[in-house]
Amino acid sequence: MKKIFLAILTLALIASCGLKEGVKKELSAPVVLDVPEEELPITVAVMPFQNDTEEIGIAAQVRRAFYNHFSSKPYRDVELNIIDEKIIQLEKSSGKSALDIKPEEICQALGCDGVVYGRITDYKKVYAAVYSQLGAEAEIWIVNTKTGKDILRIKDSVRYHEGGVPTSPLGAIMTAVSTAMNIREIQQVRLVNELSYKFNERIPSPKGLKTEDRPLIKEILTNVKEGPFGKGRIIRAGLEGEPGLVATFDIGNFKKGLPMKETKPGIYMGEYLVMPGDNTKDMPIIASLKRPAGYESQWIDVSGFVTIDTTAPPQVQGIRAKGFQDRIEISWETLKNIPDLKGYTVLRSEQPLSGYAEIAKAELNLFEDKVAKPDTTYYYRVTASDQTGNESEHTDPATAALMSKEPVLLSGELKKDTALPAGIYIVKDSLTVPKGLTLIIAPETRIMFDENASIVIYGKTIVNGMESPVEFIPSGDKKWKGITAEGANVTAAGLRIKGALAALSFKNTEGSVENGVISDSDTGIAISGTPAAALKGLTISGNKTGIELQKTDAQIIQSAIF
Repeated sequence: MKKIFLAILTLALIASCGLKEGVKKELSAPVVLDVPEEELPITVAVMPFQNDTEEIGIAAQVRRAFYNHFSSKPYRDVELNIIDEKIIQLEKSSGKSALDIKPEEICQALGCDGVVYGRITDYKKVYAAVYSQLGAEAEIWIVNTKTGKDILRIKDSVRYHEGGVPTSPLGAIMTAVSTAMNIREIQQVRLVNELSYKFNERIPSPKGLKTEDRPLIKEILTNVKEGPFGKGRIIRAGLEGEPGLVATFDIGNFKKGLPMKETKPGIYMGEYLVMPGDNTKDMPIIASLKRPAGYESQWIDVSGFVTIDTTAPPQVQGIRAKGFQDRIEISWETLKNIPDLKGYTVLRSEQPLSGYAEIAKAELNLFEDKVAKPDTTYYYRVTASDQTGNESEHTDPATAALMSKEPVLLSGELKKDTALPAGIYIVKDSLTVPKGLTLIIAPETRIMFDENASIVIYGKTIVNGMESPVEFIPSGDKKWKGITAEGANVTAAGLRIKGALAALSFKNTEGSVENGVISDSDTGIAISGTPAAALKGLTISGNKTGIELQKTDAQIIQSAIF
């Protein structure tokens, strides 16, 4: 807060002397044009302005600024959004562009008798270290559709030559609280505002219509350049005008009447905190200044439109991690049909549920982790984010480790949940999975067993061999005991078991064994008791006994025994 206060104070002091010492503006004194009263229209539509320059968006800015000033005159003006909607309809029905549609046809659709046209003829923006030049030139003309005549045509310009850092009190505050609002942006808004003011000072007012005593608005600044806005972001609007009144701002039709607080005489500030579920696109910010029991003035922010997007991309699916001797490759399915997709974030942890930290940003669906350490199992998650910063939800992690150059020895009882990454392992004696712990075996893993070695499961074991088989084989010519599970949970897919005394022995063990091959063993599968694992899509061949079932309700589906 102290830094922000000092920034505001410093900029305010700069502002107090900037216009006096640092800026030279080329201005011509506005002279009201003399137009016969009978030629002035009453209800006027301000058409989209043409842009003859290379500055994108400048025509729309000047048009909105012109409309802000023109609305204070005693003409009846048609709101810009109504004009734009009608123009689109007319272009579709007539097959013509807005410039080719006759003014009479436009006013017939809008209920007006006058049309304002505009063209930006020149725009210059030159910035140097301590010097800058900013200028705009435009012309506007008004057509009376009752007579079909141009009743006036005005060409004018405004140019700023800076040697200091000029801004307004409102601009000083906005630059202090907004990351996107800089002095150059503010100067462009002021340039457009002043050019529009000069035009309107030269446009005569129709006689017989009372000029309403509306509150004075000098300037509106917002942080719309920071958009699009995601949840938790703040939309800010500032207004400088007549002090002591009531100010509010609208975000188009999305939010109306958002309060603005008078932070100092004539300076009003308002904020809106974007909430989850807020979504809208291309909404103008319209600020209002109202006397408690009197007239109201409204100005449209000329700097742009607000887009709010709190919808995150869908979850990233198909995350895979594969270990090599020098790296771990992480891949995933590409998200499609997400127009505002910005990219992917790869997260890594040494724990399955917590401790994830970002290790990379990626635009393609592949990343190589080249800083992984040997003998460490890693868990990887991938999220997607959009241009607003919304991030997709997490999915289950993929697991991998660097592949060892030498086989890894396994024996004894697991002390924690363990994931075996792809590689070669040798089991000495027995490897036990105690109750309450989980053993996960990754694809493309080969586990070799010494004579009479085994895996004994009391907890949970998952064999992920669908992408690439997981092999359980003897290390030599002698048979190994096999895999035994009692009161356990076993889910296995894509396994290959060979050369065991009893390849799988399940007692009161639930789960499933799918798409596996069990061969060259004394007994292929022995199941007893309940609950019982389901067997599906298995090939059991070359064993002395294929399947042995005792007092169990185990299901055998689409399996071949020979």
